[in-house]
Amino acid sequence: MQINNIKGYIEYDVDINIAGIILNQVSSEALYQYLKKPIEDTFKIPCLGYLPHDKAIILKSRHLGLVPTDELKSIDSQIDVVARLVEKCINLDKLLDIAKEEITSYDQLATDYKAKDAECKNQKYKDVYIGIAKDKAFSFYYEDNLKYMESLGVNLVPFSPMHDKVLPRGLDGLYIGGGFPEIFAKELEQNYRFRNDLKKQLEEGLPAYAECGGLIYLCKTYKDINGNETDMAGFFNNKVVMTNRLQRFGYVEIETKSGLITLGHEFHHTKLENAEIGGYYNVTKLSKQSKKWKCGLQDRNVLAAYPHIHFYSNLEFVSELLSVCLNRKQNK
Repeated sequence: MQINNIKGYIEYDVDINIAGIILNQVSSEALYQYLKKPIEDTFKIPCLGYLPHDKAIILKSRHLGLVPTDELKSIDSQIDVVARLVEKCINLDKLLDIAKEEITSYDQLATDYKAKDAECKNQKYKDVYIGIAKDKAFSFYYEDNLKYMESLGVNLVPFSPMHDKVLPRGLDGLYIGGGFPEIFAKELEQNYRFRNDLKKQLEEGLPAYAECGGLIYLCKTYKDINGNETDMAGFFNNKVVMTNRLQRFGYVEIETKSGLITLGHEFHHTKLENAEIGGYYNVTKLSKQSKKWKCGLQDRNVLAAYPHIHFYSNLEFVSELLSVCLNRKQNK
């Protein structure tokens, strides 16, 4: 089974150079040594070690994959266990040697990113304050996205839709990322003061960009699998419904109404009851170009949609978002 799995990885994309192999969930050193020789003889790729099966490092999961680290009390101790196992069972010296050999192929990519950063990094956003929803209900962000905004001079201000009574004052825009608002729907509903304050400020023109979980939260209600409804922020008059199966899954190309092309991914069980309302994005599934759909709700200065977008896919996308925030700040 290990050999078949490795064969699949090697042959799936021949443009990817697999330079080393680490086996997972191996029961013993003896079994690793038994597997190592036929793997290296078959594929001519060195085995660098293994991770043993260990219940202490098993991470819990639910309907959309792993439980986020924000909800795991034991995550630090589990990371310590993994670190000890890696140190004991994997040849780190050999791994680092391979990494040094391969990293030169990424030098040009890094140079290109720095050049793009330089084009945008004129600090014109140094007085712009963007609120970032950060708590157990909203925890999924590409760290690159946040660091990129900071590199432009943006001041990121965390807030909690679960616990804060009102939005922080003095904000020029909001970024409400993904997460699990459906898991914490009751807590979000009960914080009605925050919901009312958020809705009021958005209606008054505060810019906001929301992804997946953020989209759910900005809608009117959320209905769980048993038909129970909870109130969300209510800026969009849409209802979100949980289903028994994945609605969308995979990498996508996104064309915005303004004509920008960028990349992202979708992974969700929920759907909008009136799904075709909006359509700020034209979306194409990368693995199946014939599969296309519209999504994205847009009203006043608020954009919310299911795809999670990595800003480096098209830096003009984040520039467009931030320009809305800057313009409003300057025209107050």
